[in-house]
Amino acid sequence: MINFLNEFLVDANIKKVWNFYTDIDHLKIITPLSIRLEIIKHEGKKIEEGKEVYITGKIFPFFKSKWHSKITFFDNANYVYVDEMIKGPFKKWKHIHKFVKINENTTKVIDEIEFQTKLPFLDKIIHNYVISSLKKLFNNREIETKKHVNE
Repeated sequence: MINFLNEFLVDANIKKVWNFYTDIDHLKIITPLSIRLEIIKHEGKKIEEGKEVYITGKIFPFFKSKWHSKITFFDNANYVYVDEMIKGPFKKWKHIHKFVKINENTTKVIDEIEFQTKLPFLDKIIHNYVISSLKKLFNNREIETKKHVNE
């Protein structure tokens, strides 16, 4: 299993950040254009426990992949939700989204990801590539989050 952690601060109220991230359309805003993300199907506009989402995108440079994920945990009071891949390019993908109030106008966005490739013997070989790709993806998420939440 490979773990990835990313954190950043946003100069915005936690409720505003939470509302942004629990609207399914945030995925189109924070995902780099190069991935060509498309939301194929989602049950409603708001992310909630039990809801599923189907997306496609160029996660890897040479081919478009399909993802089917489910929100397996959602805690509105503590600003945490978890999405897990049901079907897609990884054997396992679990993404924990946490939002922490630092003060009235600052929120920490925390993303924890656990994943495993479909061929576990490749995990060590592609580890650096995947981590490097995730760092670029989450750098873009930070930039776009700050831009859109602070509009």
